[in-house]
Amino acid sequence: MSPVTPMVFAADNELVGLNYFDMSYYGFGQGPSATAVSAPLSDARVNDALTITGTVTDQSQSGRRSAAGDLQFSLKGTPAISDASMSDWMEYMFMQQAMPTNATGVPVSIDAVDPNGNYVHLGDTTSNVAGTFGLSYTPTVPGTYQIIATFHGSNSYYGSSSQTYMTVNDLAATPTPASTAISQSVADMYFVPAIAIIIVLLVIVLVVLAVLMLRKRP
Repeated sequence: MSPVTPMVFAADNELVGLNYFDMSYYGFGQGPSATAVSAPLSDARVNDALTITGTVTDQSQSGRRSAAGDLQFSLKGTPAISDASMSDWMEYMFMQQAMPTNATGVPVSIDAVDPNGNYVHLGDTTSNVAGTFGLSYTPTVPGTYQIIATFHGSNSYYGSSSQTYMTVNDLAATPTPASTAISQSVADMYFVPAIAIIIVLLVIVLVVLAVLMLRKRP
């Protein structure tokens, strides 16, 4: 057999082939994935933008082994990578090549069951080369939401999903500022002072009349 003849065969539902670059055998097939999601646990309010975050990771137990068969590292817990970036990513992981700067993660669908029991698609996002994702969402209904993040799978990974909950509070009512001064009515401003003046004038007139009557006495 020619040394350049590719050696590829099937085993355990995977393709196994010899890599002439490092003279190692590699298996090709779908591996398990894990999706995790989290949402704000407090201070979420109606009409305020919030961010739903999470991760999608590779959960394959396999990895690179030494010539003696010892497992040097496992793919378990590493970022899930898109099919388009997989070749460059595996060369980086297994063959000491440079980390690809344009590698992308996998698509994630974010959905929710709102407080009224309606199933709502919040949006789609893509995880990054670190395996993390984020989606901004502005809730319009107060109450408890069931948040569902789903990776539907790819040629490289089986799908996975995760759920969490968040409570969105209604907008706080704007308190009416307490009045620091008693507002005066028209009667307080005009009629009450006028009555007081009239009373004072009457008192003065009565005093004057009393003085004049005393003077007229013999």
